[in-house]
Amino acid sequence: MAVSYSLLVTEADGNTITAANRNAEHQNHIDNVSTGLSGSWNIEVATLDVSGNTTIDGSGTHTLSEKFAQAATGISTMDQSIVNLGITISGGTLTITDAGGAALSASNPGYITMQSTTSGVSVDLKVTGTYAIDDLNGTSNFTNLGFGISESRNWGKDMPFFIYAINRGNSDFDGVDGNSTFVITRNFAMKVSPSAGGNIGDTVAIPTTDDQTSVIAMANITPGNYIGRPVMPIGTISMQWVQASADWLFTGPLFNDGDAIGKDALRRVFSREYEMPLGQNGADANNHFSQTSGSAATWAGTLDYSYTISSDGFMHVHMTTANGGNATASVTAAQIMSLTLPYALSSTYYGTAAAWAPIGSYLVTGASVIQGVCLGLLTTAAPRLKLYESALGSIDGDEFTGAADDITVDVRLKVYG
Repeated sequence: MAVSYSLLVTEADGNTITAANRNAEHQNHIDNVSTGLSGSWNIEVATLDVSGNTTIDGSGTHTLSEKFAQAATGISTMDQSIVNLGITISGGTLTITDAGGAALSASNPGYITMQSTTSGVSVDLKVTGTYAIDDLNGTSNFTNLGFGISESRNWGKDMPFFIYAINRGNSDFDGVDGNSTFVITRNFAMKVSPSAGGNIGDTVAIPTTDDQTSVIAMANITPGNYIGRPVMPIGTISMQWVQASADWLFTGPLFNDGDAIGKDALRRVFSREYEMPLGQNGADANNHFSQTSGSAATWAGTLDYSYTISSDGFMHVHMTTANGGNATASVTAAQIMSLTLPYALSSTYYGTAAAWAPIGSYLVTGASVIQGVCLGLLTTAAPRLKLYESALGSIDGDEFTGAADDITVDVRLKVYG
């Protein structure tokens, strides 16, 4: 836990201010204000607001505003917290900084209270090291790392990424390989760090396993040091995939969208609606649908497709063709249509066997009007839902032929966990 306070001190002419004499004076103050608190207090001078040098001169006395930071050890906290941390982006480099955008250091640390390596106990960790990572505008660390998307197509809409702290051995975040570190990932419900080193990359090499559970460290690390460790989300950043560069582009930080450090940043991301881009995760080009063979049905106008995510590992998907105008049927008959999804589904939650679930509604006119509940075949093999009107009858791309032919999907699905 980090504690800070300000104290006005009056000094006479000729007095010299040093860390040693200040620490002694402020220890007396701490002894008074810490009554009832347990733990060992380490007092460090953070800043001295003095113009010129630290020797008082001139006539009269001078009142100095001194700010001290205390790092308390052995104090059990009730909540996980983040103190004096922020992010900046400059020249394609995302950097973890102090809350005001300045560099972190031993004299200007940040603090994180998170899960200890001992179950049920929290630990206070200091952040002093340099943690930074580059997108395509810098010397990129993300090249060829798609995090499970269709890398041959742009992801031209903001995608939420999460910054996690990984606690290794209750060590501080000092930038040293083997001590605690920070990673970036698509996983919005990570409980512990990946169980395999292949899912962990760093600023030198991307993960050897490229999927939606992969993480990349904001430092040069040994992946094997960070398997199965306690984690805590501390912030978010938005990115878009640029196919021509096979790389990611930072599009934040945008204060209204949650690209920042802290619990409020996470709250804003979990309340934001994200747009699903066309042509992704196996969809036909310029479409959100695919089918078993040939090209799926299309609509003349824009299809509304948005999704939200939540910290319990679920996503909520809403897609409708109702505002898309006339439908054009697939020229390939009797082929099952599928709606592509932002994320693949959780095999732990759904199991390996596919199952049907109600996901929305459909209306096709053709020779006769057919409407009803749309069923989705939930499969964890790929990020898509096969569409059915019953467990025996599929919804095929050649059935959508006119202005009134539409499909709406509105469903909550488990992604992580």
